[in-house]
Amino acid sequence: MKLFRLIATIIIAGILIVPAKAQNQNEDAIYTKLVKEYTLKPDGSTEFHLEKQLKLLSQMSFNRLYGETFIVYNPQYQKLSINKAFTVTADGKTVKTPNNAFNEVLPSAAANNADFNQMREMVVTHTATETGAVIHLDYSLTSNKDFIPFLMGKELVGENSPVEELIIKIKMPAGKPLNYQLYNSTQQPKKQKEGKMDVYQWVFRNVAPLSNENFQEWNMNSIPRLIFSSTDMKTAIQWMTSKPGFNAGLTPAIKAKVDELLKGENNDVNKMLKVQSLVATEISSIPLPMASYGYNPRTPERVWNSNGGTKLEKAILLSAILNYAGIEATPMMGFTTAYFDQKIGSFIADISVQVKPEKSEMLLISPDQKDITNHVYIDGGCTFIRLDHNYSNFINPFIKNELSLDGEFNWAPSDNTLKGNCTIEMKNACNPFFDLVRDSSHIKNYLNGGISAKDISKASLTRLQVDVTKGKLDISKENALNQQSNNYWLFDLPVLRNGIDDWHLTATLIQDRKIPIEIPEIIEENYQYSIQIPEGYVLVNKPVNIETENKVARLKINIHQEGHSIIIKRSASLLKKIISGDDYAQFRDIIIQWNNKNYRTVVLKKEGL
Repeated sequence: MKLFRLIATIIIAGILIVPAKAQNQNEDAIYTKLVKEYTLKPDGSTEFHLEKQLKLLSQMSFNRLYGETFIVYNPQYQKLSINKAFTVTADGKTVKTPNNAFNEVLPSAAANNADFNQMREMVVTHTATETGAVIHLDYSLTSNKDFIPFLMGKELVGENSPVEELIIKIKMPAGKPLNYQLYNSTQQPKKQKEGKMDVYQWVFRNVAPLSNENFQEWNMNSIPRLIFSSTDMKTAIQWMTSKPGFNAGLTPAIKAKVDELLKGENNDVNKMLKVQSLVATEISSIPLPMASYGYNPRTPERVWNSNGGTKLEKAILLSAILNYAGIEATPMMGFTTAYFDQKIGSFIADISVQVKPEKSEMLLISPDQKDITNHVYIDGGCTFIRLDHNYSNFINPFIKNELSLDGEFNWAPSDNTLKGNCTIEMKNACNPFFDLVRDSSHIKNYLNGGISAKDISKASLTRLQVDVTKGKLDISKENALNQQSNNYWLFDLPVLRNGIDDWHLTATLIQDRKIPIEIPEIIEENYQYSIQIPEGYVLVNKPVNIETENKVARLKINIHQEGHSIIIKRSASLLKKIISGDDYAQFRDIIIQWNNKNYRTVVLKKEGL
């Protein structure tokens, strides 16, 4: 998808401009110079100016990665000017980009909705590209003061290819303060005057390319980044929430649909899930960033009638419907707490909805998908701001999440059946509360490994709450163990979903990792199995007793035979969400042991054979 592939967030002009995502980091190209300049003009209009010189080092660079530049903008409020566009070939010849290389199209994200059909995407096709050529592009994007009345944005200090010289420049009317913070770097800006403007300039040299390793920190939190604004957060939020889209009510048609949907339903959580399903699945999602429409959402009526909305618009609609249904709800903007500053009004955030049902704790839900669990437990480390008339915020703490399974089984080799039961417990982010409220029989779907849903003869929930679910599963499995020749029988131990196994970490645990790793959740998993086997059969696995603990994790594995019982105990606790380079080797060792097939597969054989 080309949508915003080349667009790095610049929120001055309500437009995001991000370079195309590199397929690898093996220096397919290198920026010899990259300048990003933001200007707040005295009349309140803003301008973003970009100048890039990109040297192509491989065929991949111009055939797949950087052959085109995409600039999305809103011509109702913004003016795009291409100042320079040419290519210098490997032998030094300058080739001007021809007029037919500039083509305006409708951004794919704005398709199928008339209210956004005014938006445009300028596609600049770079010509005369070859290995050793240098692409030159210089353009300006000016926004009038009615679009966004202040300057705000963020810049990550890094691109998908190396940068020899990166310049970030911010120009403000003389005397007007700039609120800014450069994180993960001690570099200070050079401050100077240019006419009637105060200029802040940061220069970075030999900037390494961004890593493409999996399980990076969310939002690349360890990379230096500049966040800035000409106003504070409270002022910015109050400006946005004063828009008509935040304050319009529901139409009679919407209310009638909601009344029909919730008729006879008395439980607040059930009501909430029905309304969420309506908004998330029956109203299409328009993946436009908030900046592209000036943080000016349409009214619930317009979203409803057009049968499509952006994430912010759907959050407003979802909240309005829930409030009409008697359930307190508010759109929320979530920020990474490490980069949240009340003094800097820059919207680098995600959108959700806070819901407070009767007789239930506070919930956070998505406006554009059906959730299976409460986002309060998922979005730890975030600061949330209520998008209403009362500016207020709270920090969502990290919460430990837990899974446990205790199973007792009996294996009969005569017909190769396994019967028994297991009790399970799932807490916080591991708890599929919403999914089970919708359909309690789905509890069968949360076992993986040697036992699956078809092997569960009976399932019952003994507790179903937002923070914890407990259940009991009766097992009756045919062809239970995998027979290897006549002597050996193999059984994969069952595990619970929503835990470490679901992350598929092993394939990504390379020997030498360059950047910190962030796991989805802080988690503890405990498993205990007792398998009764008939006389004459023995455990082939060597007895195991592992106990390992370090700064980031704990691991315990015990496997042994007691008479006719095979006893297995496995537990893992991952204590930190972000694992630094110094701790990576210890973390990797524990995950490899946890996933070692020798410790999760039972091997039996008949004595004397």
